[in-house]
Amino acid sequence: MDIEKEILDSIFTQLNFNRKKNLFFNGSENDFVTLSESTIDFIKNRKVDILGYFETLFARRQDISIINKIVDSVLQTFYDANQYLYFSNEDISELKSYYFMLLNNIYSYLLNDKENCIDDIIHAHYNNLKRWISKTNPFVKIINKNDPYVPSIVCSEYSPEMQLSILDISLEELKEPVIDIGCGYNARLVSFLRNKGILAFGLDRIIKENKDYLITGDWFSFPFVPDSWGSIIAHMSFSNHFMHNHLRSDGDYSGYANKYTQILKSLSQGGCFIYTPSLPFIEEFIDEKHFSLTKKNFDKLSINDYNLGLTIITKIA
Repeated sequence: MDIEKEILDSIFTQLNFNRKKNLFFNGSENDFVTLSESTIDFIKNRKVDILGYFETLFARRQDISIINKIVDSVLQTFYDANQYLYFSNEDISELKSYYFMLLNNIYSYLLNDKENCIDDIIHAHYNNLKRWISKTNPFVKIINKNDPYVPSIVCSEYSPEMQLSILDISLEELKEPVIDIGCGYNARLVSFLRNKGILAFGLDRIIKENKDYLITGDWFSFPFVPDSWGSIIAHMSFSNHFMHNHLRSDGDYSGYANKYTQILKSLSQGGCFIYTPSLPFIEEFIDEKHFSLTKKNFDKLSINDYNLGLTIITKIA
């Protein structure tokens, strides 16, 4: 087997071993977040092959695709635990530097064959992760205090049929081109629409397949060019995060409000921004000369008196 694949498989297994463990847990288990026995065995038993791989890796420092693969999996693990985490490109670059440092330290450990040094390396790495999370998403440290495992925050990819039903979308009336922002790892709705002959694109932070119509990134970095989209779909994605930041005392309300305005301006005439949940705190400021607003409430579904309904904003001028 290819040693790079073995290393990646071992890292993915390690991520699963610590999945949803609370980095900020202050319980009695000092080594709560640590290496699994299988990871330790892999490092020891494949020492020669791992050293050979690392020598080649560090000789071609500019080509560190393995770091990108590792960090993508780490980010997906974080997002699975809490979908409201946000990391800028600078934050992700910093995370990559920590994992490069980790691999480099493991390489030095294997090269010098120092006993027990691996524990210090791993503890230093997890401390780096704790500081990084505390800096990039300080609310996480506040909500994750004493529980060994982080609370589950549900985030699922729903079937295309269910999404179309909830969003009250008729394929015959859907104006092209279409972009699904927060399309999910598998971009299921985008694939469904394209199979129906609809020109559709997807945008998300991490996407499984490398396709020219699937854009890896977030809505803050994506350029919403004015008058470019026939339909913009956001099912339990953009507005969910906007709501979350609106309700948080340290949330990025102004950033989301500005992006919301950009999204509306990126609609072509007759185009629609279709999303759920609704955002009444921003929708009341919609320019009625240029946009029409249609709402559909979902009975008995609300947060802090905000009804989790459906909103369709159409550009009329």
